[in-house]
Amino acid sequence: MKNILIVYYVPKNTVKYLNWIDGFTSALDIISSQFNLVKYNLADNESTLNEDYLEANNIDLILVKSNWNARIDRFFRNNLKQLKFKKGLLISGSLPPPNNDALNYYDILFYETDWYKQFVVSHQNTVHAFGVNTQIMYPMNEEEKKYDWVTVGKFKNYKRQHFLLKKKGVRLAIGEIPHRSSFLYFFSESNRIIRKLKKDNIQVIDFVPYESLCKIYNQTKNLYIPAKLQGGGERAILEARACKVPNIEIAPDNPKLKSLLDSPIYDHHYYAQKLAQGINSLI
Repeated sequence: MKNILIVYYVPKNTVKYLNWIDGFTSALDIISSQFNLVKYNLADNESTLNEDYLEANNIDLILVKSNWNARIDRFFRNNLKQLKFKKGLLISGSLPPPNNDALNYYDILFYETDWYKQFVVSHQNTVHAFGVNTQIMYPMNEEEKKYDWVTVGKFKNYKRQHFLLKKKGVRLAIGEIPHRSSFLYFFSESNRIIRKLKKDNIQVIDFVPYESLCKIYNQTKNLYIPAKLQGGGERAILEARACKVPNIEIAPDNPKLKSLLDSPIYDHHYYAQKLAQGINSLI
């Protein structure tokens, strides 16, 4: 069985560190029967990830989950420029590759939306790979609609949750509430956004387990993802569609999310199939 190294970055002080479940992790669970998956969180230790580590663990392929120029992509292209191992980039975000050297550093590129394909079309090996876990995200027709508007995502300026202030009715914002133990908690970007939302009587809650998120989607009349182009939101769109939220609204300046409003509802089985396809093309 081939050894595939999955490299990602999740800080220890986030809820995702011990509670990461989504379409990607569900797809990995599926292909774990075909490949030996070795997971490496770069937030735990950068210093040991080198060619000696890769050789000692008999790694056949490295899959890097990162946006272009984000921490992991920079780590590989700056510190492991002449890496002899096969490697692929699971593009997490909307940024185009910064240059051709970056584009061609990876042997395969996995992209999430049809809209994004334009930026990697010149690469010789690209695969569309994305999806949500539809065994967890599904319609519960008996659920009462408690929320008029719900938004999902980190409390960051690029998510533009303040647009929710213009909506009427019962509103809910789900994100990651920063730890109060942090010295800079009160002055943080996240806390400023949360205070503004709460001041307008918008309910704000922390990260919820995946099953609980499904229940909330089923209690929602309108999902609102007003994020900027670089602000994510892809997963929330497909999750809400899988749960048959009656209405999904995005910002008009976001063609990436617009492309997901009418796309197939890619599930975790599709995601796993495409990951396996890309892996097998290299090993």
